[in-house]
Amino acid sequence: MEDSEYEDLKEKYKTLKEQTEYILKNYPSSRELDELLWWLVLKTFYPDLAKLFGEGANKGYIPKEVLESIPRFETVSRIRRKFNEQGMYLPKDKEVRARRRRYEEHWRRLMGEEKRGEL
Repeated sequence: MEDSEYEDLKEKYKTLKEQTEYILKNYPSSRELDELLWWLVLKTFYPDLAKLFGEGANKGYIPKEVLESIPRFETVSRIRRKFNEQGMYLPKDKEVRARRRRYEEHWRRLMGEEKRGEL
């Protein structure tokens, strides 16, 4: 992708929510694995940071300023979950859906116990 294409995308999709939705819409495989979703957001909308991140990872050290500048994995994952709660961009793999449902039920149960003071 040319630099101008990156700039055009970045101009059109300004927020992390818009960027995440673009990836979910255009790369269906990103719906199955949050790590892939995060990496595609980083690579597509933050190519210079993605390059620095990759170079740092190869050297075993990622500079703090790079880590502070890239979108957080947890935030991208949370945005994907919000879309999924609305029935959007759901994974096609039944096992992924089942695993996420179990995980969600587990956390809801834990949060309910915490609210009742049982933890």
